[in-house]
Amino acid sequence: MSSELFEFFRKLGVDPSKEGEFMEFGLNEKGEVHYMGFYHLVGNIIAGPTKIIDKWSSINLIKIDNYGLGFSSEDIACVPNDFPKPIIQLEFSCYIPWRIKEKYE
Repeated sequence: MSSELFEFFRKLGVDPSKEGEFMEFGLNEKGEVHYMGFYHLVGNIIAGPTKIIDKWSSINLIKIDNYGLGFSSEDIACVPNDFPKPIIQLEFSCYIPWRIKEKYE
């Protein structure tokens, strides 16, 4: 993780190793694995869209390195019952090169 991406998570108070959901979608033609997922934050979206409409091709996404990130306060998923409210979901999509010697299956 780059220092810029780590700092982004740090400013939000998010531990990047503790996602709310994490999904893997296989290799692309460049040999990169596509990952998507989300984190939960306590807070409100004060201005701007409250939902990522055009998922991962939107100009409203925050782009850091090979990550696309966006905030949503609608369609929140997989939140523990005791998580404080109000809740914002930080969604991400990224492509990470496959670096393990074994072939991806």
